[in-house]
Amino acid sequence: MFFFAAEIVAADDYTRDVLPYLQKYCVECHNSKVHKGELDLTRYINSHDVTDSFRRWNNIIEFIRNGEMPPKDAQQPGIVESNNTVAAVETILLAEAIKHAGDPGIVLPRRLSNTEYDATIRDLTGVDIRPTKDFPVDPAGGEGFDNTGESLGTSPNLVKKYLAAAQHVADHMVLKPHGISFAPFPVTSYNERKKLTELAIIDFYESHSVDTAAYLDAAWRFRYRDSDQLKLTIEQWAIQFKLSERYLSLVWNTLSNASAGTGFLQQLGEIWNAVPAPANSNDRPPEFKTLNDFVELGRHMLTAPEQQLIKAGAGNWPISHLVYRANIAAARDSFELSSLKKRNTAAHRQSFSSEEQQQQ
Repeated sequence: MFFFAAEIVAADDYTRDVLPYLQKYCVECHNSKVHKGELDLTRYINSHDVTDSFRRWNNIIEFIRNGEMPPKDAQQPGIVESNNTVAAVETILLAEAIKHAGDPGIVLPRRLSNTEYDATIRDLTGVDIRPTKDFPVDPAGGEGFDNTGESLGTSPNLVKKYLAAAQHVADHMVLKPHGISFAPFPVTSYNERKKLTELAIIDFYESHSVDTAAYLDAAWRFRYRDSDQLKLTIEQWAIQFKLSERYLSLVWNTLSNASAGTGFLQQLGEIWNAVPAPANSNDRPPEFKTLNDFVELGRHMLTAPEQQLIKAGAGNWPISHLVYRANIAAARDSFELSSLKKRNTAAHRQSFSSEEQQQQ
């Protein structure tokens, strides 16, 4: 084993082509005791040591190539001798680079840079919040990039800023009927949350308004559909007209069975049966308008009036307050005969007592 190791050392390019040059011209000023320029060349034993410190050796051979080392007052090597040493070091470094071509080396785990963090928040929320505007500037690494793992450290103070940035992003969050959204400004105040939430609820209900004429038209055309469409169900028909399957089915069943009812339903059935078959896809005869007007009249007469519980900017938030007011009003407007008798009796006694006092 000793002879085998000796052969490896002897065959090493560094010990054969570089080390004699260093020992003759350099180690006098760059050793473990005297290390000018904070350089100790005696610590480099083989080619592996050179490649591990490739940045420093790039600087060393640059000094040799330019004739800056050895200094003028020291023993000077020949030009050929210096060129051979420089070429030997470059050969060692090049061989190592070829061996690890495509290998980025150790990739350190790192945090996102300020720019990357801002872009991530923008992509996630859809709003350019820029939560790192109060962060310290990212330091640039030796290569000039600000996204290298060596330079992107995380200090306790920076962790606190990340927590504050997360809170700042959360302040932009708005709850909506279909999930969450993010506003371009913080909505932490009562009035701002009220404004955005009320408008979201109003938009939700306005987007779900029912077009009575569209459902009546679909039911009417389903009744007189072509022979090749007889196998279609009312639900499939609703899909074609982009209507609610459940609601159109309710409308169809109500109109189909209206004639068997009494009162309003019986009259509705008569008007429904009086509507003739459509002449074309855009035809709506006068009888259809009569049907639609009758249904709208029934909606207003037979259903409770729709109240605008939420009005933007009216100061009627929260909704629970409206429910409380409605319950109080309902209890106040209720009529109980026994309560009325008790009140009248008490009032009569008070009046009778006042009359006796006046007579005395």
